[in-house]
Amino acid sequence: MTTQNTQPRTYARVKPKTRLEATYSAPSTSTVTAEPVVEPLEINWPQADPEIDSFQLIVEAVPNKCLSEISGYRIVDLKHVIQWAMLMERHRNMCESSQIDFVGERLDGFRSELIFKCNMCDKAWRHFTESSDKINTACVWTTVTSGSFYTQAADITSLMDIPTMSANKFRRIEKKLGSVWFEHLTEEIKIAGEQERSIAIKKGHVSSDGVPFVTLYVDGGWLKRSYGHNYDSSSGMILANTKLPLSGRNILKPKVMKLTLVARKIIMHSSAHTAMAADLRNGPLHVFGVHENCKDYYCNINKTLTDGSERKEENLVESLKNNAPEVWALIYAANEKIALKQVVCLMRRQMWQKTS
Repeated sequence: MTTQNTQPRTYARVKPKTRLEATYSAPSTSTVTAEPVVEPLEINWPQADPEIDSFQLIVEAVPNKCLSEISGYRIVDLKHVIQWAMLMERHRNMCESSQIDFVGERLDGFRSELIFKCNMCDKAWRHFTESSDKINTACVWTTVTSGSFYTQAADITSLMDIPTMSANKFRRIEKKLGSVWFEHLTEEIKIAGEQERSIAIKKGHVSSDGVPFVTLYVDGGWLKRSYGHNYDSSSGMILANTKLPLSGRNILKPKVMKLTLVARKIIMHSSAHTAMAADLRNGPLHVFGVHENCKDYYCNINKTLTDGSERKEENLVESLKNNAPEVWALIYAANEKIALKQVVCLMRRQMWQKTS
């Protein structure tokens, strides 16, 4: 058995959707009428001549005459030159289509002033090859301290193809340096004098007059000057043997020639005798006043004079041995070398005579 639904059914009707497309036009508020478009006219342009198209235009660069006048080399401060060259290059960015031309050079010794000019705005620049005039002073300073003069410095720079300074400018700088050196040297001498004075007072080196003093040791050298200033210390240096005492050198110096003469006389007189070595060893004693073992052929001290008196000579041997033993040792060593050489020669002669 089936049951039926007695409730009534309801149905909803769906309305179809319609789409409307609307168009909007903005109201025209401009009162200016549009210009009509003009079509280009057809003009009968003349055709180019084929010979003109094939023509090559010759472009010639005009050289700067001022650059051709410059020759040789220059000594420049490279950092300073690069700085002002970069500043000049910035001008080309501000002045379009411009070119900076070199106008000329003004020499001031080794320092040069370079002049440039813009070909568009006529702006000029003057720059130096160094910020200050140091190169000229350095050249004079080096020339003077090396013992040379203006002529030598000019010859060197001429061979290097570098324009040098004039002789008058060289003398002006030299005079200026002389005054500066004198002032500085005077100041240094005063400072050194005060220091030495204080050292002498501390050590108690004061004279009876109350003046402090110091002991100086010198090397025996001096400066040699020629044609103004030629520093030549080595050629003016004397030989100073500081190992030998001064008293011994003073005794030896006047006796050197006599030592040579006595040795020659002994060799010539007794070259064939065995007593020659003993006579040579006695030579220095004879020269310095000891005549106990002297012989008559080279010594006449022991001979009496016509009035009956005897010759006397100062004995310097003891003075040398006590005060300057180094000097006496050198004299004895040199004399012993000669004596031994003569003994060897005599022995060879005797052996040759026996064999013959």
